Amino acid sequence: MTQILLDMLVTGLPLVPVFLGIYTVFRLRADFDLTVEGSFVLGGAVCALTLVHGWPSWLALLAGTAGAAAAGGVTALIHLLLRVPVLLAGLVMSIGLFSVNLHVLDTPTLSLGTVDTLFSGFGSLSGRQADLATSGVMAGVVAVVLVAFGLFLRTELGLALRATGVNARMARSQGVNDRRLTVLALVLAN
Repeated sequence: MTQILLDMLVTGLPLVPVFLGIYTVFRLRADFDLTVEGSFVLGGAVCALTLVHGWPSWLALLAGTAGAAAAGGVTALIHLLLRVPVLLAGLVMSIGLFSVNLHVLDTPTLSLGTVDTLFSGFGSLSGRQADLATSGVMAGVVAVVLVAFGLFLRTELGLALRATGVNARMARSQGVNDRRLTVLALVLAN
């Protein structure tokens, strides 16, 4: 039973930021975005590629995050410049990112067995200890992301983001630029 719980943490904790991205668009902006299906993979592809090229793991993680955020930015541009609904723009990006991800990797698979990652130091531990250590690192990363996002939502910009999701017309009458906040929401969500 303990091993099942550890496996659940090891596989589930990386999905918390995905949930946070979906929450940002669905709940805060009251809209739908399907870009995250492809941007999550794009972030992983960029992270893996930078790791293979010798980047430090924390910098590769930031590069992967930036790559996924760029996909959200492109979705926002499609939505705002071409006046395509966010749902359809996200669907187009999600489908297009399948090809982009293969182009970024330049190969269907990429082995990370010989590179240093955040979890490389846990190879000498037993299975249960490695799972505990991996869960601890992932819980730390998730905690930092959740605290940073919670603090962001308490700022003036975060409050404006929440207000535009509740009532965009009222937010515009208060001087909030909802087009910029749409871009910000899609970039943060991805």
